[in-house]
Order: sequence, then structure tokens, then C-alpha cells
Amino acid sequence: TGENITWVAEADDESEGGSEGSESESESEGGSEGSESESEGGSEGSESESEGGSEGSESESEGGSEGSESESEGGSEAKSESSAEDIIDKNASADDIEKALGLATNHANLDGNSADSWWSADKLNISGNSIAGASAADLNQPLEVWLSNTDVTTTQTFDVSKNSGVKKVHLKAGAQDVALNPAVSGNFVEVTVGADGNKNITLGGGDAVLVDMAAGDGKVNVVGGAGDDSVVVRDGAPVTFDMSKGGKDILLTFAAANAHISLEGYNASTGAAIQVEEQGASVIADAVRNSLIGFDDGTVVIQSDDGKSKVYLGESDSNGWMVNLKTPNKESDTVQAVGFTGKDGGTVDGSEFNNVLFVGNMDGTKRAGSSLYGSAGNDTFFGGAGDSIVTGDGKDLVELQADTNRDGADINVSKGRVTIVGSNNVLGGFTGDTISIDDLDITTTKFKYAGDSLIIKDETLGFHAVVTAVSSLEGGYMTQYIRNTTDDTVYSVAIGGESSTIYVAEDDEARANAYIGNNSELNFTRYTKDAFIDLGNDWAESYINGERVYIEGVNQLVGGEGTTVFKGSDAKETLIAGKGNTSLYGAGGLNVLGGYSGTDKEGSTTFFVIGGNDGAVHTINNFEYVESNNYVNALNVTADQIETRIEENHFSNVAVVGDDLLLEVTSNYTGETEKALLTDAIDTVSGYGKDFAVNGLVAQVGDTKVNVDGTADYYLATETNATVNVASSLTGDAIIWLGDDGRDMTFEGDFAVIDASNFTGKAELAGNDLDNVIYAGTGATSLWGGNGGNDLLVGGAGADNFYYAAGNGSDTIDNAGGNDVVNFVNLTLADITIDTITSSAVAFNFSDGGKLTVNDNGSGVSFKVDGATYGINGNREFEQK
Repeated sequence: TGENITWVAEADDESEGGSEGSESESESEGGSEGSESESEGGSEGSESESEGGSEGSESESEGGSEGSESESEGGSEAKSESSAEDIIDKNASADDIEKALGLATNHANLDGNSADSWWSADKLNISGNSIAGASAADLNQPLEVWLSNTDVTTTQTFDVSKNSGVKKVHLKAGAQDVALNPAVSGNFVEVTVGADGNKNITLGGGDAVLVDMAAGDGKVNVVGGAGDDSVVVRDGAPVTFDMSKGGKDILLTFAAANAHISLEGYNASTGAAIQVEEQGASVIADAVRNSLIGFDDGTVVIQSDDGKSKVYLGESDSNGWMVNLKTPNKESDTVQAVGFTGKDGGTVDGSEFNNVLFVGNMDGTKRAGSSLYGSAGNDTFFGGAGDSIVTGDGKDLVELQADTNRDGADINVSKGRVTIVGSNNVLGGFTGDTISIDDLDITTTKFKYAGDSLIIKDETLGFHAVVTAVSSLEGGYMTQYIRNTTDDTVYSVAIGGESSTIYVAEDDEARANAYIGNNSELNFTRYTKDAFIDLGNDWAESYINGERVYIEGVNQLVGGEGTTVFKGSDAKETLIAGKGNTSLYGAGGLNVLGGYSGTDKEGSTTFFVIGGNDGAVHTINNFEYVESNNYVNALNVTADQIETRIEENHFSNVAVVGDDLLLEVTSNYTGETEKALLTDAIDTVSGYGKDFAVNGLVAQVGDTKVNVDGTADYYLATETNATVNVASSLTGDAIIWLGDDGRDMTFEGDFAVIDASNFTGKAELAGNDLDNVIYAGTGATSLWGGNGGNDLLVGGAGADNFYYAAGNGSDTIDNAGGNDVVNFVNLTLADITIDTITSSAVAFNFSDGGKLTVNDNGSGVSFKVDGATYGINGNREFEQK
């Protein structure tokens, strides 16, 4: 007939077919809801407001026709503005929910007068009542049924598992069993407001259940079919939903329902999901962040200010669960795979899923950490203390609990691109999260600290990780634990920003063993133990307190209190000594080497200039020159020194540049030359160079004059014809030999003059192969002009000994006195010819062509030859005394 008929089946005594909410007092079997007619089944096309009012009528019947203005409970699809794309509201009508779930609502006709009724009293378990007028053919049509059971001793059964046609079933009072046809999809079962009793519902091929029964009024057990089923829970009655038959089933519950729901046989891999309709849950990750969705042992907790609903997923051997959470955004139909663990932690493997949201110890309430394994998609991890997170191949986000007092987490970033938020990166104690990398080679992995982020990448391994909002320390650097999963080696890494200062910590737990800078300074001023740092060798040759360390991106080193060795690379670097004993070697490049400038210096600094890096230039600042109180006293040796390894190298040039001294050291084997500019080495007031230690000796450098006062034993001249001045303050004997003969003092450069005229002690003065001028002191002095050259030896007030040896060239002796002796060495009388004698001088010629003139002979100078002492008579002959 084309009519939209509803079927009413009730077990109370008022009317077997009376509809819920009917205003009719009729006891007619088929009386319509709200009908003024007492007719059992109003005729087609009648003007009555019967239950079966005609299509297009103004009937307010429960099953009003399509397109009518009916407000009936079972109104047609066109009646409401709701659609399958609507967000389900917790206060929506059952019809609107049915429509929002996308189910058919235009149930077909059923002839209430049919003589062949398949529905019998015993089939429905309705004692004392019968349903008549429905044929088997009718029962295979879409049908809407209300079931109410007032007999508490029986269970009302509605079994249409063998009947076709979509069924819409409303369950009211009493216990009821409903079985739908697995071959039919789109069925809708409502457990109504005010319902009581236990409800057992077996769904068909893709159906929906709405539960509005209150807590304490009964239980609802739903067995899903093989299709995609939906269960909506809006009140507190406990619900069990068996999902073991598969399908993309949906459970929807509101927090305000305060429901307890158990999902049996749940398997997230089928696509089955829990739909969250709470406001603010359009993005599941945000809902989890904002505690709108929480997790417990196998339980998803949907929360709001109005209440809390719990969905239990069952036991898990790993204490970890995967669940799909569906957002209320119907347009995108977004389903979020979520992996979570229990109170005692657990393991979740998301490798079989995609774009997973993982929830570990994000709020710090778990008793243990969780192991979370990512997927190939773009995952999000919410973690915290004790969690072990392994990211996947996609673009992953790791959010850690922002609590600086929590224990650390371990994040493996070996794949894909990872962003980490909320990391505790400060070393020491139990804080500090660890970044783990499979097959890590710290010498090839790149670290960069820029802005407030740490960037870690390795093109060989193919990963890229960013740790955001890292905690920086004084000096502009941060620290991070990095673990190699292959051998479980953990590196504590300090990473500096541009031009930062990275401090080496005294505490073992807080001290890094890898330092990654960005044109940074590595500073040991807060460290008291030993250190050996080689900037030219990233790993093998650097140690702190005997433990190997890795250095990269550092161009300045500052020493501490312990014994320190700093070696540069081929780049431009600055090496600064500490207060303890320090060795500085600039290696290649243009370098600055600085001595310790503090007043609390406890050791000395050795600056190496060893000719091994051709073209290298080192500027040496804050050099502590030798003073009487910093070098002689072995308990307080703080004077710095230059080490040139003289057995392997030599000074190829020494030059004064203003107040500075330029030293050029050349290898005896390779010819490579290093240069060092020793600043403030020349005393421009006195004209003498400052004393400094070189190759284990105290050195003094001057341009034309150096001063021998007992503090130095190594002297360098930068100009020609330089003078060695013997200071009157010198204690002990003055033994000065300008030639290389192994005496205690060494003279490098063009020294030609020795001036001891102000010295009152005993002196031994010898020249070199230059034209020397040597002045005796006022005490007993020995003077020798050296090998070769035309020398002038000037006597003093004391008893002097002048020496002339074969091969000494043409020398002159001035100011010879009566107590003076001229000694001829390696010569016999036969080798000596007296050339001329005057009242004031005598001249000698030697068989080898040499000459000697002795002035002031009138004073009675003696001459020694072959051990005998002679004078000279008027015949120009030696006369033995």
C-alpha cells in the first residue's frame, strides 16, 4: 500500500501493540500512537490519525509518512535536518543518532491485518499474549518494534536472525534477547531511557546500538557481527561489546555517561575504534594532552567536568594496548591509532600500524617506564620518566613530560625525522634524557645547537632529529646524553651555540665526554684535574681525567688548575694556559697562545715552537718572564718557557718587532719553519731583553744588548754586533763564552761585545769568530778573542789574563797592566816573532800569519809560552823570568 507501518509489540496488559507514549486509551491491538481512532488498523487513505495514516496526511502518527510534518518517534529521514555527517550530540534523539550513524530510517510497510503471523507468543516469550496479523512475508520487510517485558522471571526474545529486512528495535522494561540477521546491515537497537533488565543483543551485518539505560538498572551485552557495527553509550549501565568477529566497529561513549564498557576480542588492526564526541576532541592528540582522554591498565578513560566513562580493552601479555580513537569530525572521518601502557609500564609495538599516537609515562604517574616502538608513518609519542621510545621512518613528534625533576627517558632517533619537545638535557643525577642512535659513529654524526634547539643528523645513517627548547647553561651551551645502541656506550655531550663558552664540570656525572662547539671555547676554569686536548685529532688523543673525550667545533681552550696539555689543529685557534702546569702547542695555522694572567698561578706554561708545521705563526701573550722569585726557587717555579726541541731544530731567525720578539724555528730534517711572536719581550727602558726560559734554560733577548745578572743562561741577539753586559749585581764568577763550546750559558745571534767593566768579581770572557770587543772587569779577568776575527781585548783594574791561540787572527790588547799576563796557546817560541817594540806597545807576528798587538807594554806585562813566563828585552827577544 506504500504506507510506512510501525509494529508495536508490548508485554503489558494495556495493549499488546500500543505504542510508547501513545495518548490513546484504546485497547486495540493495532491502535496508533496518538490516534483518536479506536480502529485496530486504520484503512489506507482514511482521514483518521491512525497509526497507519496515509502518505502525505497530516497525521502525527508514530510512523508518519515520508515528507510529512510528523514529529513521531520513528519519523522519516527527511523529517530532520540531521545527516550522517552530523556530530552526534549526547542529547540528540534516537532518530537523529540513527541518521548520524548513516542507517536507513524509512522502514517499509507491514500489514497489521495479515492472517499468517510468524510472530507467536512463545517466540516472543510474551506470556498470555499473541501477535496476530503479520505474515512471514511481512516479517522479511523492514520493521520497527518496541519490546517491553514486565515478567521478571522470563527473558523476552526477539530473534530475526533468519529474516531479511532492516529492523529497528526499542528495548524497554525487562530482560530481552535480540538476534539480528548477519546477512542484513543497517539494523538499529535502542535501549531506551528508563529501561531496565539485562539486554543481550546479537548484531547482524553492520548495525548500531544506542544505550540510554542508567547505571544500576541492568547490563547490556552486545555481540558484534562481521560487519561494521556501532555502539553508542549515553548513560551509566555497564556495557560489554564483543568485537571478536571483526569489522570496523565503533564504540561511542560520552564522559558524562559515567559508563563502564568492556570490549571483548578487540583488535585495533581491524580498524575498530572508540569514537570520542566530547567537545575539544576533534584532534585526538590535543584531547590526550588536555586530559580529555586518559589511559589506565587496558582502559581508555574519556573525561570531562561532567563525568568519566571507562572503556576496558581486556588483558595484554605485554601490558601494552593498541586502540583506534575516532574524532567527531565526520568530514574527515579521522581515526587515530593510539598505543598506551598500564600503570606498571609495558610495551607497545606500532610497527603494523601507521601514524600512531603513543602514550607512555606522560604525566609521571606510572610506576615504571614504557617501551614504545614507532610505525613507518608520522607518529606522536607522549612520554616521560623511564620511557624507551623508538621512533619510526616518518616525521615523528616526541613530547616529554615538562618536569625537570623527573627521571630521564631514552629516545631512539635512528630513523626518519624526529622533533623532541620537553626534553631534560641537563647532565647529572637521574635527570637528563638520552638520545639513542643505532650504529652511532660520533665522529660522523653532526650536532648543532642553534637558537634553542639541538639538531642531530647523520647523512650516512639517514636520520634527522631536532630537540627543541633545550635548557642552556651559562656560556650558551647545552648538554645531552647520546647512546650508541650497538654497544650501549653512552656519551654525555656538551653542545655549544655560536661563539659559546662550554665549561668542563668537576663533577663526574655532570661532566661531558664529548664537546661539540660552534666556534666555541672549551673552558677548564671550573675543573681541577688533568686534561690532554688535541684539537687536531677528534677522538683518539684527547683525555679528561684519563678518560677519552671527543672534541669538535672548538677553537679556543682555556686551562684549569690541573696539569693541562693543549694542542691545536691546522685551523686558527686560541689556547690559554690555566693556573697549573700547562703545555701549549698551536700546531698549524695562525694561533694565539696565552699564558695564565691570574695572580694565583701555581705552575708554569711551556709554549712549543718545534718546526713541525710549515708556515704556522703563533702569537704568545701573557708570557711570564723569569724573575729572581719565580725560577731560581724550585718550590715556586712559575716562569714560562719556550720549547724548540733544539736537538731537532734550530733558530733560523730572531728579530725584534717593536717590543715583541719574533722567533723562527726550522727543522733540521725537513726544513719546515714555524714562527712565534713573543709579545713584550724587549725592555725598551733599559735596552735589555726580558729573561725567559727556552729549552730548559733561562733566556734573554735584546736587539743590541743583553744583561747577564744571574737569572738567565740563554741569550738571543736580534741585531748585529750585540753586546753582552755583565751586571755589577751578578754574584759569583762571570763565565761568558760567545762561541758554541758547551759552557753553562748559551748565546744565539750576532754577539760581538762583552762588557764586564762594571763587574767586580772574577770573570772568564771569550769571544767567537766575529770581530769581538771584550772589556774586563775590575776583578781578575780572563779574556780571549775567540777563533778568528780581529778582536780587541781591553784590560781592567785587576790582574788579567789575555789569551791568544794559533789561528786567532789579528787581535789587539789594550790597557794591559803590570799584573797582567798574555798567554800564547798552542804556540812555541819558534812560532812567535817580535815585530816591534815601543815604550807603550809590542807587536807579534805568528808563523800562521796571525798578529797580536799589546798596548801599554811599559807597565811590564808578562808573557807565557809553553808554561814558561817571559818578559821582552830591548833586543826584541823573550827573556825568561
